[in-house]
Amino acid sequence: MNKRSLSLARLSGIFGLLGGLLAVTYLASSMANAETRLMFIPVPGEGPPVRVYYGSVQGIGSLETGNIDLAIRSSEGIYSLETGANVSGCAITVTKGSQGAGSANVFGNITAGVPSSGTAFSVRTRDSSGSLDDTDFHFIAICPK
Repeated sequence: MNKRSLSLARLSGIFGLLGGLLAVTYLASSMANAETRLMFIPVPGEGPPVRVYYGSVQGIGSLETGNIDLAIRSSEGIYSLETGANVSGCAITVTKGSQGAGSANVFGNITAGVPSSGTAFSVRTRDSSGSLDDTDFHFIAICPK
């Protein structure tokens, strides 16, 4: 079997925000078939150091799972995710849905904000008509150390 391995080490900076992941493509070919696999392999010390925050928050404002200090529902559809550290340079993504089964058809929209200074992310959840609405959601944020 003819095996070739291609390391994309020069591109590791692109993957730095994903915790220093290194993309490696492995091409294995034989006379009968050809197969290509893309793998992401953690490489210690590669890429910039980052902090990752993640979790699931219930519509009532309680943190169901995750690694932040506190989730607060300040009013209908308005939440604050307190980390205890400066989050001004972070990127956050949020999706509507609850932990476990039964959350596939949650309609409406959700937005998240990163403050210019401070230790908390802000999240707004809305129903399909655009009104603020209490809804379960998931989040992940990647921050520079």
